[in-house]
Amino acid sequence: MHVLYELYLRRRMLAGLYKRMREVGDLTQDVFEVIMGVQKDVEEVLERSPLRSNLQDMKSVMKKTCDRIMDRVSRSVNGVTGIPTGIPELDRMTGGWQPGNLIFTAARPADGKTALDLFFARQAAMAGVPVVFFTLEMTASELGERMVLAESRADPLRIRQGKLTAEEVEDVHRTAERMSALPVHVDDTPYINVDQLCVIAKSLRAKGELGLLIVDYLQL
Repeated sequence: MHVLYELYLRRRMLAGLYKRMREVGDLTQDVFEVIMGVQKDVEEVLERSPLRSNLQDMKSVMKKTCDRIMDRVSRSVNGVTGIPTGIPELDRMTGGWQPGNLIFTAARPADGKTALDLFFARQAAMAGVPVVFFTLEMTASELGERMVLAESRADPLRIRQGKLTAEEVEDVHRTAERMSALPVHVDDTPYINVDQLCVIAKSLRAKGELGLLIVDYLQL
């Protein structure tokens, strides 16, 4: 929709400019009226564009601010007003992940960024928040195995070696069943671009299936 709207604005501008160009070449036209016409065309385009529609006076800003604060008051549970992170000290500092937050998990390679992101995903999902996890470096089943490794009591090395005892196999199945009940979607499309990611995310959001979006990972 964003691209289509830009094309619409371009078409409106071109139509107006072509009209004014003809008027500029017509010596019977008052040049000052032509200038006023150009200004009017620009104003009409701006009125229909985000450049004008996003302007808000301070009265409306303050009303939205108070509404936002009161909404937090109504949702506060032990000081957490957003999505719980699962780390008490972080929850105390942030109040949980807040709507509209953009959070970066930054560290050196192999320092556990994916493991931490999966922890945040599980904590949010266990609180009933629908999570969408985009993984650009591993498959969905590899991601699922990491979740099982984090929750299961089975030995991680024996899981990787396929040398599990009968009790460990049973524990893995129980863990997988618990994970299956979580409101989490995983997308392992390789080389997905930002526009494609946004389309998927907006679709899930419209259906009420997205409360926390995690992307693993972005190269800067």
